[in-house]
Amino acid sequence: MIYLFYGDLDLANFEAEEIIEKFEKKNPGQFEIRKINLEEEKIDNFLSQPVIPFFENREVILLFQGEKLNKKEIENLIQIYQQSKEKHLIILAEELKSQHPLLKPEFLKGFKEVKKIVFNENLLRKKIQAEFGKQGKQVSDKLSQALINLYGSNFSLIKQEIKKIALYFANQNKISSQELKLLLSEGTEDLNFKLFKALAKKDKQQVLRVLSKTVFHPSEVPAFLSRILSRLRLWLKVKAFAVEGVNNYQIIAKKLNLNPFYIRHLINESSNFSFQELEKALFEGLRLDYLIKTGKMGPSVVPVIFLEKIFQLSKTRAKAG
Repeated sequence: MIYLFYGDLDLANFEAEEIIEKFEKKNPGQFEIRKINLEEEKIDNFLSQPVIPFFENREVILLFQGEKLNKKEIENLIQIYQQSKEKHLIILAEELKSQHPLLKPEFLKGFKEVKKIVFNENLLRKKIQAEFGKQGKQVSDKLSQALINLYGSNFSLIKQEIKKIALYFANQNKISSQELKLLLSEGTEDLNFKLFKALAKKDKQQVLRVLSKTVFHPSEVPAFLSRILSRLRLWLKVKAFAVEGVNNYQIIAKKLNLNPFYIRHLINESSNFSFQELEKALFEGLRLDYLIKTGKMGPSVVPVIFLEKIFQLSKTRAKAG
């Protein structure tokens, strides 16, 4: 079976994991997962292996960077799949344009499931509650929202936090948002709020003051970066509507499926930034995230470098003006 998930990769990964869990429940211990990243491995090498040992009954192939596939590669991939015994291939891709060959009718008919995953807070809250349900816990929307505020749509980080929370509250079926504050430090949430507020005002001194109070273990830096990137994405989304001449927060809220009050808040926060600034800041953050994950940069210095880069973008615009 071939599956295609595209859009928000954090949520697409979650969908893939759910599919794999179903396979494993039906055939416990019989599945091995091979992950293929087209950034690191050429598709020709992947397709040209003579025996194709990974196309056996017990294997699941997780193909990342699926948006890089061209028409010929997709044809070869599907042909090899059709000639092999039953197995599972999951293609994960970032946002695909409608003309991408993966979305052409001749390829779509060969897929078991095609799903576009969009960042949607209501959907994400349900997924968080479902993940808590697997741990035998019931949680409120308010608690789920607290996790979204901290980690954005990075579901892998949210799942790690859920496991930790479930362990702390092992003897409770229901967890309230008040009890959550015992684990998700109120100080941390307060510092995040102050950081976003100072960043929105382009108050460099206050940003540095907040940052100085935040002590990072290297393992916590990706989560911090994810929170900043999540906010920048939301600012960029509402700014894109302004560029197109759409300023009615209720219309924007409906299109993004977010609370209108929250949209007004995001519009105000992003008002000091241009669309180009936010776009460049987001790109810079994703670049730093890549450097951390590939071991090309130590995580400890990233928070200061990233925030300093955002202020440099503002200075560049001011000089250009």
